[in-house]
Amino acid sequence: MEKEGVISMSAMPLTSGSAGHRDRIYLMKFSKLSLVSNLLPAAAALVCTVVSFLVHFDSSLYTHCGVTNFLPSLSSIISQTPEKYVWKSAMALHFWPRIMIMVFYYQANRLRDTSLWTPAVELVFLMELCSLMVLSVVTSADNFSIHRNAFFAFVFFAALHKLVRVQHSRRLLLRNYTTLRRLHKKMVAAALFFVSVTAAALLYYLHNRYCIPGLYSVFALLEYLVVAINLTFHNLVASDFNDHLIYMQPPEYYAMYNS
Repeated sequence: MEKEGVISMSAMPLTSGSAGHRDRIYLMKFSKLSLVSNLLPAAAALVCTVVSFLVHFDSSLYTHCGVTNFLPSLSSIISQTPEKYVWKSAMALHFWPRIMIMVFYYQANRLRDTSLWTPAVELVFLMELCSLMVLSVVTSADNFSIHRNAFFAFVFFAALHKLVRVQHSRRLLLRNYTTLRRLHKKMVAAALFFVSVTAAALLYYLHNRYCIPGLYSVFALLEYLVVAINLTFHNLVASDFNDHLIYMQPPEYYAMYNS
């Protein structure tokens, strides 16, 4: 049976007999909202890559080393026109569903775990999201320093988010609010993220130091892999709420419900 979650005020599951039930406007299943927020950046990355190959093949593969490459980095393709507008539009559209998801997580988990872990996890999630938006809006062609610093911030907060989220999931597992299988999947995704980021950083260093042909493209491939793993992790976190529905409720109901 699907449970119901309120984005505006409360994420407490409610029974069909709850007061105000007939006044609710049902929006969508929580799993669909999570899917939309994941598909937007994934589809944008795919479109930008295809357009970059068709329109900006040589310029997107160019690096300061001047060596041969076969795959452009994500930072390179979102700096081109019209690719950057596709990417920025998709990220702007994906921002608000992510905010709704973050609010939902906080409202639901504060009922499950009243410790400081609950707000701390969502604060780190918010920092990850904000740094992602900055590096998406300010491309490397616009301002390399800001883009680079935002990228480092994104990697840091994305990694930290995975650590605190997995630890929080351990706490929820003890309260039977998640499953051991879901926890293991999150742990595997987090481990793959750390390995991919470390390998990408090493390849980036070797490319800049030794200018080995094709090495930057391998780095770019790992960059795409990092994005895919990050989206997968977010989807795994959302799977704890796949049986929830998102709905809107008249304001007067909240006073009655919270009294």
